[in-house]
Amino acid sequence: MIKKIKIIIKKLPLTYMLLNISRRLRIVEFLVFGLFIRIFSIIGISGSIDYAKKAVHKEDNLKNNHLEVKINHECITIIEPWPYGKKLALTINFDDISPNKEKGLTDFGGDLNGIIVKRFEELLSILREIKVTLFIPALLSIDLAKGRFYKQIGSIDDRKYERWRNWLKHWESTGRVEVALHGLYHYNYVKKSQAEFEGLSYEKAKPLMVRSLEIMQSAGFFPLGFRPPAWALGFSNCLINIAKELGFAYIAASGVNIGLNSYEKLVSDLLPTYYQGIINIPQNIVLGLRNNITFKLINEIEARRGVISIKGHFADSYYLASSLNITNYKWLISILYELYKEKDKIWFASMSEIAKYKICLKSIRIQQESSNILIVKNEGKYTIDGLTIKIANNDLTNRPYNQKNEERFVLPSISTGEIYRVELDSKKTKI
Repeated sequence: MIKKIKIIIKKLPLTYMLLNISRRLRIVEFLVFGLFIRIFSIIGISGSIDYAKKAVHKEDNLKNNHLEVKINHECITIIEPWPYGKKLALTINFDDISPNKEKGLTDFGGDLNGIIVKRFEELLSILREIKVTLFIPALLSIDLAKGRFYKQIGSIDDRKYERWRNWLKHWESTGRVEVALHGLYHYNYVKKSQAEFEGLSYEKAKPLMVRSLEIMQSAGFFPLGFRPPAWALGFSNCLINIAKELGFAYIAASGVNIGLNSYEKLVSDLLPTYYQGIINIPQNIVLGLRNNITFKLINEIEARRGVISIKGHFADSYYLASSLNITNYKWLISILYELYKEKDKIWFASMSEIAKYKICLKSIRIQQESSNILIVKNEGKYTIDGLTIKIANNDLTNRPYNQKNEERFVLPSISTGEIYRVELDSKKTKI
């Protein structure tokens, strides 16, 4: 009945004309706003020259990402930072994926037959090792004309988005896509900004986080990670404690001069690090970053055995910063192809996999059973795969550590509470 009424109304000449005018005004608004933002972003490109310098600022004391375990007076066993002895990790992540769509305006992934979804699926099919983390606002409030988040439309557990959810769950089931939380509204209705939690106290921020988590779970998603919208972590960074209380494994709350590092450098831009009792995984490369700066950063990350964390927005747009438009998509493919030339040294992982691995490393206990046997116990809450340890001299005597004689041992999967014995003269676990 309602559909029939709408059809009749649309047939009225004046109404139809007004609807067309409204439609055209939104498209004009879209184009003008996009042009303004594009000009602004071009002006700001000069600031990217210092990007690499800012990223490595105060990182000099981080020689590498190893964990050292002293077995006896002289002998030191080193736990490698990444599984299977990989030199560095690589993760790709996108913000703001949304099931909303409106023809002719910004596509945030709502059109499953649209260009942004096709581009995303093509990326996963071309480069089959990569893994992606998608950060989603739970209650959608997006204006597709401006790419802003202030018009409340509906939550992702709404029945009308079932097909979109099934598409997302399909990719999640492959183990190559992770769904993580990106706030509730992505909008602060007091400050009229995208920074949803900016200035909010613990008492005001927590109900928003609880509600967003409830909506995600109702939609069939159980996120382990959280990234604050527009990097705002609430008054006195209260969201960090809230994330811990709600059981998140990690936060993705920093980038070069943003988030936790906005005013001073509190966490590494190159390595996953603990901050106030929770793992923080940084963003260090954004889509479209100049190639010379990108590869300079990659070299710095590899030297420290860190993580390449490439971040963008899940949108086909030329005005939204670091969106997955065709230009940035080609840039991303070219960067990944270069990295693929030495892919054997890279651990391709989602953010939750990185967080779980780092949590496990903190819970690994190594003891000496005999002169030639190490006992390795996993006291963490996650199974750890590919744990790699490095030791010199191939025994546990008191001879000094000698890097020239060191050997690496890769261990099989170790479950929670499981003990594994490493025979140092065994060939089975050596790499």
